[in-house]
Amino acid sequence: MRILSTFIFILLTVTARAQLNAACDLNLGPDPVVCNNANFTLNPHPIPGDYLWSGSSGLSCTDCPSPEVSGLTTGIYTYIATVTTPDCTDSDTIRVTVITGQAPQYSISPDREVCMGDSVHLGGPTVPGTFYNWFSTPPGFGSFIANPSDVPVNTTTFYLSVSNGSCPLSMLDSVKITPVTLELQLLTPDTVRLCQGRSRLILFAVNPVGQPLIWSPQTGLQIASSGTSATATPLESTLYTVSATIGGCTRTKGVYFAVDSLPADLKIRPMDTTICQGDTLLLWSPAIDSTRFPGISHKWTRTPQTALLTSDSLQNLLVQPDMLTIYRRVTRFGECADTASVVVQVTPKAQLTANPDLVSICPGDSATVTLTYTPGVTNIMWSPALGLSCPTCDSVVVRPAISTSYAISGKFQNCPVRDTVVVGLKPLAPLHFPDKRTICLGDTVRLNDLFDPLAKYTWTSTHPGFGTDTLPYPRFQPTQTATYFVTTNNGCVGTDSVRIEVSTATLTASNDTTLCRNLPATLTAVTNIPGTGFQWTDAQTGQQLGTTRVLPVMPGQTTQYVAVFTYGDGCRLTDTVTVTVSGQAPALIFPADLQLCPRETITLNLGPVLLGAEYTWTANPADTTLIFDEATPEVSPAKNTTYIVTATLDNCTVTDTVQVVVYAASLSATSDTIICAESMITLTALGSDPNGRYAWDTGDFGADITKTPLGDTSFIVTYTYGDTCTLRDTIFVDVAPTFDLSISSIPDTNALDIGLPVTLYAVVTPPQNLDDFMFVWQETTVDTKTLPFATESIELVPASNDTFASFVRYTLRAKSPEGCIKITEKTFALIFPKIAFPNAFSPDGDGNNDKFQMILFEGIGYVERMEIYNRWGGLVFESTDPNAAWDGTTKGQPAPSDVYVFRVIWRRGDGALQPMVKGDVTVLR
Repeated sequence: MRILSTFIFILLTVTARAQLNAACDLNLGPDPVVCNNANFTLNPHPIPGDYLWSGSSGLSCTDCPSPEVSGLTTGIYTYIATVTTPDCTDSDTIRVTVITGQAPQYSISPDREVCMGDSVHLGGPTVPGTFYNWFSTPPGFGSFIANPSDVPVNTTTFYLSVSNGSCPLSMLDSVKITPVTLELQLLTPDTVRLCQGRSRLILFAVNPVGQPLIWSPQTGLQIASSGTSATATPLESTLYTVSATIGGCTRTKGVYFAVDSLPADLKIRPMDTTICQGDTLLLWSPAIDSTRFPGISHKWTRTPQTALLTSDSLQNLLVQPDMLTIYRRVTRFGECADTASVVVQVTPKAQLTANPDLVSICPGDSATVTLTYTPGVTNIMWSPALGLSCPTCDSVVVRPAISTSYAISGKFQNCPVRDTVVVGLKPLAPLHFPDKRTICLGDTVRLNDLFDPLAKYTWTSTHPGFGTDTLPYPRFQPTQTATYFVTTNNGCVGTDSVRIEVSTATLTASNDTTLCRNLPATLTAVTNIPGTGFQWTDAQTGQQLGTTRVLPVMPGQTTQYVAVFTYGDGCRLTDTVTVTVSGQAPALIFPADLQLCPRETITLNLGPVLLGAEYTWTANPADTTLIFDEATPEVSPAKNTTYIVTATLDNCTVTDTVQVVVYAASLSATSDTIICAESMITLTALGSDPNGRYAWDTGDFGADITKTPLGDTSFIVTYTYGDTCTLRDTIFVDVAPTFDLSISSIPDTNALDIGLPVTLYAVVTPPQNLDDFMFVWQETTVDTKTLPFATESIELVPASNDTFASFVRYTLRAKSPEGCIKITEKTFALIFPKIAFPNAFSPDGDGNNDKFQMILFEGIGYVERMEIYNRWGGLVFESTDPNAAWDGTTKGQPAPSDVYVFRVIWRRGDGALQPMVKGDVTVLR
């Protein structure tokens, strides 16, 4: 039902419909006043008959009892209804006045029946800007939301009054909810477990008795004629539901059948079968999906009680019977069980024996092996076949290359029969050739290290002059590579050979030579084969001098040098070179440390100065500190320099070169600075040598250090580079005094009403002259903004940015004349006004609830404009007084007891305009 009109119009219409009887008395009710685009129903409770509507447009139909009206704009609309019954005809007229303003939009449930005890939703989605007020007949229900719910116990009419800011009129609609008594009871368990193919009875009771029941699904059901019972034979797990319906009430119950089933194939494999005595047999059936059959169990029995090789509770069973045996397995799952069986017969063992004429032979000889076996043995097969005269015969000749075990197999009634025979090979006389088969020229070799003294050994060779030797272990000194052959006889004849390699090489050292003392010579060793096994030795001292083919030497006296070349398997060659010393060249000894720091000096020659020796020095680039004919010049080059010297004594001259490296670097550091007390400062030093090292007088290392000096302090950094070269720098840090900063306020509070002014003060401790301080104030609600104040105190009204931020925060940044900065903040909770309006008042002058006015629970707020309308949309009161209040009079006369519509525009304490408040108020007299 949808009716849009004033509250009184609906009440009158409902009352009039309640008095209708079968007489032809058409009454469309009072003329309503509505707003634009209102949707409502004419003649919502029609008397029976044929209807015809005429007049203005806007009706959903012209031949129905209760047309819908919608889409009307401002104006007056007239509608005439004529009803015709078999007994009479009657007409009535209704005028609809549409005033300016958009009618509230809402949703309401249709009239319906529900099950007793069920909750029912009455409305629909919330429409922004719409106010809802629910009440009921019989009374007891109330709500202010768009879609409330209730659990009615009797037939109840719920009324909805809606309003908005556009239409000054409230609208009323209603919905009738009728609870229906319906009970459905399951008399058997709601969960049943049974095996597939079996049946179970389901029984229900319904109140009122006789109500039809709907069963679903009906697969596997045999429903009794009464409809309250059924026999279920489901093939799979099924939920059966039963429903009963009276009007709009439906009750549903369910019974769940959990149907157990067994795997489709539980046959035992193999079927009845025969095995060989001693064999094992696996009795099995296809694997079962454990996810489909969780908890499935198995139990095996057998007749007679032969031993089992696996547990009798597994699906598959491993057995080894020695006689005919019957095996049975019972499989259970849930309510289902299955029994399967199999008969296993056993074939007895047959005999097979191999008989050799010789069990041991010489290599290359043969033996004969003959078989005896139980009659009925077939399929004879020998293995391995290598060396056999016939791999399938009863008697064979074998000629093995090594002692061999032969396996013979056959079949007796499809069961295997086996035997083995070993034919051994006699050993030949022992031999062990030398492990070292590459020797040096001139070495002696022993050809055999292992022998049998009872055996005969005969040796020959490809080496000229070796001849024939009958010793088991002959010795020989070969002069060339050769092969040596041996024949042995210990009852079995054997032959073998060994090759002996003879290593040869040549070594030639460089020729003897003569030179001046303190001058170098180069010795060279040459071989005819490649290799690296060289060793030079001083023949007089035995000192080892080098391991390369070429050796530089500078003897102080005539010396012999021995060259040794090792090749092959430890073979050695030697040669000797003599270096004769005649005369003496000046000795040149350069410093070991040729790396200098800036302005450092160095002596270029540390060798002894011989009488009569002459020296000539040159420098590249030129060095002004060099004395070119000095024997031991001391120089201080400004950059990297190469020095060349030539020294002469008698007929001996020596020339050499020395390079001096001069390091140079630069150092820069952080400039002298001023910081605030308790502040940290990072000091940085930068040297030009990337491999340089930094050390601070604080004990720190590295290019950067961070410190918090307590007072004026100097920091010294030492920079080391090159060959222990150093640079230093000093940084002076002055420490300015610090201060503490806080904010105080008047009023001294942590919560402010919106619109209440506050004074903020900067508090600096210890107290001092703040004339040269710089202050910056910021205010934060939803966002942050910098305030246009630079003084130590400010007065302002906290801004809310016209939002509902719950706090305001003030941040103060203070900077001292020395540049020290402190930041602090203070936060106030914002108190927003909370208001309400009474829904009724009694202007009887008793001092209690005599006026209708805005009630302020907390915060600051005031009225911008207040308007009061009667039910027909007439203005009965208006005011722009900030404290506006209606005393219940209109035009100086008491307003009658009735429901009035109010609209109030109001502002917060900071002047922010708030959403209009609209509603109903009842005047009680």
